[in-house]
Amino acid sequence: MKTKLFVALIWVGVSVFGAGYDRTVWRAMTYGAEFDVLFKVVDDEGAPVANAKCSGWMYMETAPKQGSHYSLYTDTNGFVRVAGKCGEWFSVVLCKEGYYDTMLDVKYPNRNASPMLVDGKWQPYGETRTVVLKRIRKPRKMLGPDRPPQRKIRIYDKWLEFDLERGDFLPPIGNGHDADMLIRFRLHGRMPDDWSIAMDVSFTNHPHAGAYRLKKDTWSDMKSSYCADANAMYQANFTFKYCHEKGVYPHADKLGKDEYMVFRTRTRVDRDGNLLSARYGKLYGPWHFEDAGGAKIHKVFMNALDNDVNLEDTWTIEESKKYR
Repeated sequence: MKTKLFVALIWVGVSVFGAGYDRTVWRAMTYGAEFDVLFKVVDDEGAPVANAKCSGWMYMETAPKQGSHYSLYTDTNGFVRVAGKCGEWFSVVLCKEGYYDTMLDVKYPNRNASPMLVDGKWQPYGETRTVVLKRIRKPRKMLGPDRPPQRKIRIYDKWLEFDLERGDFLPPIGNGHDADMLIRFRLHGRMPDDWSIAMDVSFTNHPHAGAYRLKKDTWSDMKSSYCADANAMYQANFTFKYCHEKGVYPHADKLGKDEYMVFRTRTRVDRDGNLLSARYGKLYGPWHFEDAGGAKIHKVFMNALDNDVNLEDTWTIEESKKYR
């Protein structure tokens, strides 16, 4: 028991004091300190958003309910001041009819502030932060978001046809219909102790098809760009890997939860090979491996119209309403 307690104390010492926090900061993280942030709320074109609701939770570990709720509205210039007392963070949820919700956490102590705490106030105290509320423009019902989960397979070193709309392989493996891309799994080593797997993704079965990777706007319900870039460089081949090797912590090279891919597929070309039409869509990460038995795509949205680059989907709005 004494040994376990000693180890725990060492761990606390490393995590707290090793992080560079003094006792005053550590106490503020536990019992709270004053904060003051002025938010400037703008739309995706930089125009101020008036009368947007700003609400959230001011977390404090030692409070009876571990903090308190607040609810405010932006003024005519899009400004709203949030002030109070919190421990390590307070949350912000911004919403208004005609816009996608924006959510974020303001975390303390701020490592970029020196000092981090002054007279019981988190620093920087009275700072201004710009926050974006993306407008709802022309959402379209997309193909794909309600498809069944992708099935597990254990077929290696063979190219398999995959339907992005249905989220399934083509027969005889699955019930897909259109071969939007090709997938090949390569297994090295032997499970369960020392193995790695690679997943090759290819759009070479369609001329001018491919994809490009982007970072999500994780703070917004609308996490992608509004449109695909028809003139972008669409990469035809990708490789993702997962390694589970002896003596090495498992690691992966995959499409992360903060990423997405914009893709182009189902292309048609003229006699000279020039692109005539294509379908565009987006694939949200994470795209992760399920041990060595396949991979799982989080969400796929495909525009049902040829040559329509719109990526704004109605599914996001419907999901958002469930949690309001």
